[in-house]
Amino acid sequence: MKTRILLIATMAIAFASCKKDDNPAPTDSGLIMIGEATLSGTNAKAMVYTDKMFETGYNTIYIKMVDTLDEKPLDGTLETMPMMEMGTMKHSAPHENRTSTMENGYYKTIVYFIMPGEATQWTLNFNFTNNTETGMGSLGVKVVSSKPARVISTIMPLDDSAKAFITLIDKGWEEGLNNFELVLHQRETMMSFPAIEDYTIEVEPEMPTMGHGSLNNVNPVHTSNGHYKGKINLSMSGLWLIHLKIYKNGILLSDDKSFEINL
Repeated sequence: MKTRILLIATMAIAFASCKKDDNPAPTDSGLIMIGEATLSGTNAKAMVYTDKMFETGYNTIYIKMVDTLDEKPLDGTLETMPMMEMGTMKHSAPHENRTSTMENGYYKTIVYFIMPGEATQWTLNFNFTNNTETGMGSLGVKVVSSKPARVISTIMPLDDSAKAFITLIDKGWEEGLNNFELVLHQRETMMSFPAIEDYTIEVEPEMPTMGHGSLNNVNPVHTSNGHYKGKINLSMSGLWLIHLKIYKNGILLSDDKSFEINL
């Protein structure tokens, strides 16, 4: 009997070991593999993971660079750039290469997709340098519309008609006081989307079905790189509208934009 139990335990351990080896670490840590791209000019392959399928607004992307021959991790510097092709027109999107060097086995970048598109339209373009070799490659990715919308595209007429993108970072909501974070970018050119760092933002939560707002909200203030952080009080469950008032140098630029939160 003891021999049989030992045999079953041994088989279970062996099976668990095989399962662990067969699945890459990102799967074990809850990440989703989007795809992979081989880079020309070097023996490197980009393996792309995320914590959710790509949608308009804020997306965190984790990239593992491996050798195409033995899939061992490669260390170097990586730059990632999103690109949308719409027939004869091309444009990029706001993005932050958070770690151009490897951290905990991954390179990390943030992309703020500004519109939905198929994998034949949106691509992630990679430029990777490993020692003296530089490789380039791309991966087509699908982007769906966030629901409810998590990015607002608007023109600011009183700010030299700036084209602004306002992104709400949605990391889940609960009843009570919540951290509230917006990220603002401006379309300078079709390839350049610098952060907006000189706006002032006021927030006003409203529960339209109940006809009231909430107290103790903290207006978001700029911290760095276009990120504005504050707090909102979702005092009860239900549908909330978070109204925004946006100023520059004391001049009201916009007061008709809002994000929807369903708690």
